[in-house]
Amino acid sequence: SGAFVNKFRKWMTEKFGGPSEMFTVLEPPNSEGRLSRAEFVSGILAQGDEFTEPQIFEIFNLLDSACCNSVAMEDVMFLDLDPKTRMGAIRKAKNKPRIEHEQLLTKLHRDITGTGYPEGHRLAPRAWHAPDIEKLPEVVIERRHEYKDRMFIKKSE
Repeated sequence: SGAFVNKFRKWMTEKFGGPSEMFTVLEPPNSEGRLSRAEFVSGILAQGDEFTEPQIFEIFNLLDSACCNSVAMEDVMFLDLDPKTRMGAIRKAKNKPRIEHEQLLTKLHRDITGTGYPEGHRLAPRAWHAPDIEKLPEVVIERRHEYKDRMFIKKSE
C-alpha cells in the first residue's frame, strides 16, 4: 500500500540519506551496478528489524518493474522523497530502453564500419541506414571530435 511505501521511504532516508546512498551500501563490490533480490532483502534485514522479509519482498517487487530479479540505481531512485529527483529518475528509467538501443546501434555501426567489405557484401554498411546512423548521439559526438582534430591539424600546418 502507499502508506507502507511512504514508511519505507522515510526509513530509508533516515537510515541512509536517500535511495542512492542505500543502493551504494547494499551493492556488493562485483555487482556490475545491479542488486539481486537476495542481496536487497538480506541488506535491508541486516539494517535492523524495522521490516519483515515479506514486506521487503513487496518493496523489491515494486522496484523491479522489468521482473528481472535485480534492480539498478535508477530503479531505486523512484523512492526518493524529493519530487524533482524522483521525476528525474523516472524519466531516466523511461529513456533507458531507447538509450540502450542507440548504444547497440552505435556498437553495430562501429563493428561494421571499416571492415572493408565491398558494397554488395551482405555485411557491408547499407546506404539507406546512413541517415539514421548519422543521427545517433555517440556518432554525432565522434564526428565532431574528428572534425575538430582535422581543423587542429590544418591550423598547425
